[in-house]
Amino acid sequence: QTKEEKIYLLQQRIFDLTSTFYRQIQFADFEYRASQLAEKQVPFTAELLNNLFVEVQNDYGYTVFDKLEDKEKKHGFGWPRISHFFHSPFYVYKYAIDVTASYKLYDDIKRGNIESTINFLKAGGHKEPLKIMLDAGIDFTKEETYQPLINGIVEYTNQLKDLLK
Repeated sequence: QTKEEKIYLLQQRIFDLTSTFYRQIQFADFEYRASQLAEKQVPFTAELLNNLFVEVQNDYGYTVFDKLEDKEKKHGFGWPRISHFFHSPFYVYKYAIDVTASYKLYDDIKRGNIESTINFLKAGGHKEPLKIMLDAGIDFTKEETYQPLINGIVEYTNQLKDLLK
């Protein structure tokens, strides 16, 4: 109801979306790179995984975050806190595609294309999930599939900028 509450909620939503999309892709990349090392039979050590985690973070732009604690920056102890790496391997990317798909379906509904979402929901599990998504117009190989999510983040960011003026 208040300006401060709106600012907080917008900041939280932007954080949630970027974490769900961008950060989960980063985690999936870390997991993929670690699996490549395992395939080459490179022995895993905490130091190796820490260095790999920091490398991936830096590849994804983490050098711009000056406020990360020095220990985490230098030692990469973020990876052991992600339980999916241990209990549900090769799963984290699903968070990124789920939020992308939901924004695409929501955008379709806003544009009057309700049928694709209804057909998606009716499909149940009668074939592979990615094929069901393709039938609903969700093609992860096409940039336009990601645009509704990007537009949503931009819209929230603009609302936040307006409130902060």
